[in-house]
Amino acid sequence: AGYAVIHAAKMQDARDLLVDHPIDLVITDVFIKHGMKYTPEGGLLFLTRLRASPGLSRYRGLPVIAISGAIYTPGTQNLLQIALDHGADRVLAKPFLPGDLILAVETLLGSGRVPSVAVY
Repeated sequence: AGYAVIHAAKMQDARDLLVDHPIDLVITDVFIKHGMKYTPEGGLLFLTRLRASPGLSRYRGLPVIAISGAIYTPGTQNLLQIALDHGADRVLAKPFLPGDLILAVETLLGSGRVPSVAVY
């Protein structure tokens, strides 16, 4: 769809990219590595830090799409709703069609721009 994509494998890498590069949108999985395992706390912590970190204050209004293949936690909490509560602007449940992601990106960014997109 004509977007430049920057990939980060870990939360710290994503933070470094946000500090060092102009980013227009973030796509993050709710389950990202936190410590030694993948947990929803990792993705939710990333969202919280993105919205609250003084070092990333220029990105407080940055559009964020959160994705997850695990919709509910063992306690039956809806992870996508929790991601919205932590600052995501849109959520997508896996599996999703590529067109669904493109539509979410274009809705958040508007058309006519060729943005950089950080994918974490």
